Amino acid sequence: MNITPFVINSNPQKLITFASQTAANSDTPRIPQDLTKFIAEGTITQAILNDPNTVLRNAIQHQNIIDTTTFTVSTSPAAPVFGGGVTNISFLEGNAAITTPNAFATKVQATFWIETVSYTIPIPAGQAPVRISPAVAPGQLAPVFVGVPPHPILHPATITVTATQIQYSQLVFLNFAGLTWPHASVATLVPQTEQIIPLSAWPALGH
Repeated sequence: MNITPFVINSNPQKLITFASQTAANSDTPRIPQDLTKFIAEGTITQAILNDPNTVLRNAIQHQNIIDTTTFTVSTSPAAPVFGGGVTNISFLEGNAAITTPNAFATKVQATFWIETVSYTIPIPAGQAPVRISPAVAPGQLAPVFVGVPPHPILHPATITVTATQIQYSQLVFLNFAGLTWPHASVATLVPQTEQIIPLSAWPALGH
């Protein structure tokens, strides 16, 4: 996913790169100007600015995804699908009698990945009920799993559980100031509610 603006209707696209797209620059109009802290933490990096979908790939780098359903929605779908189109809100259209439009949305496209993630979680001995989250990379979120083992846990062990997560990547083209500006939104969503450990996850532990 490229977020570099380009001249409206240019073909091939005439890209206009801004200094704020270089993470190491600390004297640009962006807020905040200095990204040193974010670069160190890995939350905003040059790789992410070059391709925001890097955030999604980083999130699943160490995950065990056992099933994925993917679909895309678009205001300009490819054939043989027909239809589509963009309706701009009043704020974007502005007041034509007074001023020019604030912006004009020309395209919206989003891809969703509905993923089943398999987690291996440690179960300490002698603890019931269980409420625990799997270990994940810094900055990543994980669901909370809860359950009551059907028998005493005499020794520390591990069980395998699954949960659904959703990843999405959305790109909106906005025209203003003579340029088409790609606006990217990406996220990885995990369940907020506690996930019940099924009874089928326990038998391997024994009594």
